[in-house]
Amino acid sequence: MKPIIKTPHPTYESLSSKLIEKEVAKERLGIKTEKVIGFIGLVRKYKGVDNLIKAMNYLSDDTSLLIVGEVWKECKEIIKLSEKKNIILIDKYVEEFGPYLSAMDVVILPYYTSTGSGILQLCWGAGKPVLASKNGSFLDWIEDGKNGLLFDPLSPKDIANKIKLFYENRFEKKFLKEIKLKSTEFGWSKIVDSIVRLNDLKKGSRIVVISEAHRGGVAHYNHLLYNELKKKFNVEHISFSRVYPKTLYKLFFVKTLEDDSFKESKRIIDCLNPLTWGKAAKEIIRYNPDVIVLNWSVYLLAPIYLRLIKSVRKKLKKVKITLLCHNVLPHKKSKLAERLGEKIFSKVDSFIVQSSKDEEDLKKFL
Repeated sequence: MKPIIKTPHPTYESLSSKLIEKEVAKERLGIKTEKVIGFIGLVRKYKGVDNLIKAMNYLSDDTSLLIVGEVWKECKEIIKLSEKKNIILIDKYVEEFGPYLSAMDVVILPYYTSTGSGILQLCWGAGKPVLASKNGSFLDWIEDGKNGLLFDPLSPKDIANKIKLFYENRFEKKFLKEIKLKSTEFGWSKIVDSIVRLNDLKKGSRIVVISEAHRGGVAHYNHLLYNELKKKFNVEHISFSRVYPKTLYKLFFVKTLEDDSFKESKRIIDCLNPLTWGKAAKEIIRYNPDVIVLNWSVYLLAPIYLRLIKSVRKKLKKVKITLLCHNVLPHKKSKLAERLGEKIFSKVDSFIVQSSKDEEDLKKFL
């Protein structure tokens, strides 16, 4: 079997510097209740925000729910559900969560399914405790009753009971103390160490990182990964000028919205222009890397990645390819995703996964 290393999703500690005083944050948002629970991130079906809203029926009137994130077309009913007392919905794409997290006592992640979670690490990095579903990477990193609480995402009453338990037992300080003790496990150096171990790299080795970096988690993740790799290695980052963002699900494509601060990224690949796929392959061949780190989260990009791998392997016989998995399979089951994933998995040399669930899913294909 090809080598697999499980490494936790790294922290986003840098966010902690962008927090403001809780009372100031609440005043700006017009929140008057004593308790504030929250949800952050894109609002999608699999994230279970509908049941979090229903859980408010079991909570006292001194509790507000702050939902921060763009509501996808697939779950527009959330907008109507949130038209209730003490529910505040910020329905827009948010790059900077600090002002909103500052108002929250605790973040609730009621995902119906999950693999790795950047949001968990974003919250922990900002010093916010998390209550989450009993699934995916939450089971790997949240120890129930020690550094967080776990609940059944299908039961609004169970979600509410765990929120009540959090407040009744004043768990905030206890959880944050445990999270801080565990923080060394979530450094960016852990991902780098995994890449080094899988590919026997030495200081100064040449690395190409390829990702579908656009606005959001994967873009931010890759910028931080690039910065960490640059400390010891020669690194080039290749990304997209046009990718498959959320508008794919509305059946058309738009130009990539990337992190403009990531100036070093070469935005070569246009998903609608195969000529740019060849251009990206030529750039990789010119750079002559020892290893290619290929980010994997959107299965519909597989044809592009397969073309890149085939072209590069013809010229660079010794190059190694590590697949950095954000999701081995999509949250919604798909035979097409499984077939495309299997093709990609057969063409790379090693894998990094960020949850036990992803490791389990991956091994079914190897």
